Amino acid sequence: MVPTSSTLTEGPLLYNGTAINTTLNQCVREIYIMEAENHTDNHTKAKDLLKRTCLVVGGTYNSDSEPSYYRVDFSTDTGSAQAFLDVLRNHNYTINITKVPGSGYETPDIAFRSGPVNIEASVLTWNGVGMNILTTDGQYTLAVDKDEYTFNKEAVTSKAAENTLNVWTDYTTGWKVEKYVDATNESQTAGWLKLVPATGDKDNITETYIELEANETGASRSAKIYLEAGRIRKPITVTQGTASSVQPGIKLYLADTEISSGYQLTFTPRKDATLAGAQTLRVVWEPNTENVTVTVNKTCSALEGQPVSETFNGGSRQYTITTTAVKSNGNSTLPTDEEATVTFRTQSGHEATVKLLQKNYGLIYKDVKSKYASATSKEYSFTVQSNTSWKIGSVTDASGVLTTASKTALESTTGTSGTTTIKFTVAANSTGTATLNFVNEDGLFTDVAVTLNVQPVVPAEFGGSNIVWKDGKLTFSTGPNDLSVDAQAQGVFFQWGSLVAISPVGTTFSSSQILYKPDEYTTAITSWTTIPYVNETTAPFNNDVQTEDDFATYNSNTGYNASTGKGDICRYISAKGWVAGSWRLPTSAEQKTFLEAAGKSPAHASYYGTPNGTFAAFTASNANGLDQIPSYIQLLDQRFPVSGYRVTDGALLGTGSLGYFWSGSSGSATYGLAMHVSLSGAGQSNNYRQSGFVVRCVRD
Repeated sequence: MVPTSSTLTEGPLLYNGTAINTTLNQCVREIYIMEAENHTDNHTKAKDLLKRTCLVVGGTYNSDSEPSYYRVDFSTDTGSAQAFLDVLRNHNYTINITKVPGSGYETPDIAFRSGPVNIEASVLTWNGVGMNILTTDGQYTLAVDKDEYTFNKEAVTSKAAENTLNVWTDYTTGWKVEKYVDATNESQTAGWLKLVPATGDKDNITETYIELEANETGASRSAKIYLEAGRIRKPITVTQGTASSVQPGIKLYLADTEISSGYQLTFTPRKDATLAGAQTLRVVWEPNTENVTVTVNKTCSALEGQPVSETFNGGSRQYTITTTAVKSNGNSTLPTDEEATVTFRTQSGHEATVKLLQKNYGLIYKDVKSKYASATSKEYSFTVQSNTSWKIGSVTDASGVLTTASKTALESTTGTSGTTTIKFTVAANSTGTATLNFVNEDGLFTDVAVTLNVQPVVPAEFGGSNIVWKDGKLTFSTGPNDLSVDAQAQGVFFQWGSLVAISPVGTTFSSSQILYKPDEYTTAITSWTTIPYVNETTAPFNNDVQTEDDFATYNSNTGYNASTGKGDICRYISAKGWVAGSWRLPTSAEQKTFLEAAGKSPAHASYYGTPNGTFAAFTASNANGLDQIPSYIQLLDQRFPVSGYRVTDGALLGTGSLGYFWSGSSGSATYGLAMHVSLSGAGQSNNYRQSGFVVRCVRD
């Protein structure tokens, strides 16, 4: 770069007086000129003598009484081998006069207009931008970009902008460090610094850096690094003071890179802990004699080497933080990210924080039944939820419980964040298990295995509670994991095949006890006998077939008719979206299978399940069926409370001692089949359709 003090002058330019160092016979960093092309014809032919930029050098030869002048061209070699050089921007030209055998011309103008005579010179071209400190022996050159350095007292062990030195030479064997000496007494070796690397090849710019030991002497010190290239010796002066570069306070570093307070380190645990990358957090404070107190608001569960709450000193502290292997998720709660804030505080009140973020991924499954029926080939489904991508890595089906097409489809199933429905079809009359293994290809969660247990006959999956009126809708618990409705809730009453919900409170019936009827049913309900129910006497509502789901084909296979107020109340609630999943009334055969699977009652050989409670009269107070009945029958993992019932005139009986649960199977043209519970256990009976019973739905 041209110095700002320079002035622009049209040629010829004259340099004399103080521009010439008469002691060293040099003119260094004095002449700055514009670019000049010394060729013509597309750079193939040298310009004429008078059109080329050149130097005219003047001096007194030997004992001459008058000065002589000599022309020096920008060129290399002589005679037929002479090659002229253009003057280019950002280039340095060093012209060494190597021989003057005689007098020159009388004036500068004659010398310019004449060819060179009685002078030999070499022209060294250097295009190393910024490397303008040149040392030459007349034949070779050593160039550096800086020859003086000043450092603070701290040790310097790695390359940075402040300690980098670029070195170049054209000497045949390159350059090397000759010695490290004390700057004030060069007979003493300076062992507290070195140059890395200490050698370099010819014609290559070598980027080196200066390493320093910490200055604990209490006084400033200086040294010289002597570079050697043939006969050339170039000293690099290095001074190290006693002041600290670290200002009072705390600094944070990620490895060797300084980070700001509040910086966040992110970690992603994987199932293979060896895949996790460690991160190095370094804390440095000044004054280094002060104690530092560390406070941590939370410990991330899968991080090793993370800071803990403590107090220490020493000026610096380093943590190598990495992740451990992820834990299994499976059929539990989807994991969430964990965050921690670590605060470092010095005695004098300086503070810095760093945040730790532990990313947690997983996959969970829901609504997987304990067993699936295969009496006929049927499609089932369950859901998986994840916060990352996944696929079914393998399907193991040694017993052939899945159809071939279903197994093939599952093996190519993939998903992303969110909830996905997994569908599968069982083979008819098959028995055994199939296992679906869900994986993440990056190992972000442990593999999750879902086992499907298939048998020809399986107890139906009953809901976790009776139907109640809650939050402006008819609803129920969908299973043990759904706590929205208590398992012992009394429930509301329905006539067989009715969509009208009746309160369980009040010993006699009044129209005010109607909790819900479909909006489409506009007929007024003024008495018990005006409540709509399925009183049809045609097939399938006129027989005693316990395996029959009478409502499966009702009203064009919908199972209900809102405008008449009739149908399967479970199908109706499912269609309204008031519960998750697809539900229906159980068949009488499903109720029987469920009872038999629960085993005989210890209270009576003709009944099933285990009675719990005193089975004493209970006065309900919650009109919506939310009272918890203390007495119930335990059937497998389900509780069936003695909810009471309403007889054919609407009178309330049996609360706390007896309860009935409608099925979806008729017992005759006027009766419906039901399951009942009492202090003896659970059994089945045939009941008049206008009776008011509670309803326990099954998953379709």
